[in-house]
Amino acid sequence: MLTANPASRVLVSSQETPVERMARWREALQPLFRVERLDHSAGAEIDLYHLGDLVVGRFRAPGQVFRRHEGIEALEADGMLALLILDGELAATVDEVEVHAIPGDLVLFDQSRAYSASLSSAEVMFVQGPAKLLAPRPGEDELFHGSVLRGSNPSCQLFQGYLRQLYASCPRLMGQDVSRVGNALASLLRSTVRGFVEDDATGEQEGDGANLPEPFRRYVETHLASSDLSAEAMGNAFGMSRAALYRLFAPTGGVARYIRMQRLRRAMKD
Repeated sequence: MLTANPASRVLVSSQETPVERMARWREALQPLFRVERLDHSAGAEIDLYHLGDLVVGRFRAPGQVFRRHEGIEALEADGMLALLILDGELAATVDEVEVHAIPGDLVLFDQSRAYSASLSSAEVMFVQGPAKLLAPRPGEDELFHGSVLRGSNPSCQLFQGYLRQLYASCPRLMGQDVSRVGNALASLLRSTVRGFVEDDATGEQEGDGANLPEPFRRYVETHLASSDLSAEAMGNAFGMSRAALYRLFAPTGGVARYIRMQRLRRAMKD
């Protein structure tokens, strides 16, 4: 529950050495990620605020890899994480789909699902909180897992401006302001992501699967509601190797992406 207390701040002390800051950074993230440090010559700077159930933060860190490992669901089953890339680049693997983000882009992750992400030496702002507050569509947070909102999108620019201003104002937040700005941030994020993904899901785009053989499109449509729908299940059904199946779906961005987009299209119609 969002509280009326002042924004609670957590700051890694500037008096610590870079190596000590990086050690604390890894320790702080260990319950959520396995962190593999790539650059051993520099440390990290972390500054974040608790706005009730939401966490708003900013960090600078050397190149590293984050892995959201299996079994983490028990710790934070409904968490959502939004990363705003300020500097550097992010490359992630989400449901066998490669995701790339550059400065200005906003990336959304469902924390109940495994994924891996690598960051070059980067500066990132983030918002983390329960899916009930941040998921664009209640109960369908998994559909938005791995979505990337490009920085050129006006809605993404609006959200970025608000997040920056909110972050700068956090030291002065008191009383009911904490809950008000937390709710406003959650609402703006939901609207921004939902509008973007609705456009992506309903728009006619190259590689939308129109050229796939009819049996494959029909198979996906028939099994969309099944949690077992996957490249492996489809390969078994059609007697195809994984490599052959991926070549067939390559124009759509891969099997997993095609399935995810079809689920989004159906969700938007309901």
